[in-house]
Amino acid sequence: AVSVFYFVSLVGMALHTLTRTYVATVGGIPLSVGYFVMMRWWARERKTIDTRLSAFTVKNCICAVEDDRHLVYGNIAALMCEMDESLMGCQTSVILERFDALVR
Repeated sequence: AVSVFYFVSLVGMALHTLTRTYVATVGGIPLSVGYFVMMRWWARERKTIDTRLSAFTVKNCICAVEDDRHLVYGNIAALMCEMDESLMGCQTSVILERFDALVR
């Protein structure tokens, strides 16, 4: 998602510069409409991403092999404990709740 945001930002900046130049010289209505459509698409995409992430919980994620879920939870717990030493010794459920909050 970050690389998509970065790409869209770069394209947006380039189009903004081109739009200003084109509008100043030719009128640039087609380019302005294209810029508007692209920015509207990005706003909708961003809203969709924000909506999905606001409801994220690792417990609702799909595991290809359900028997691996405890292994995945253990890896998330190890990662979170490395990031925040105050979580050392906490129950996995507490750590997963903190992970959910971090993602949100």
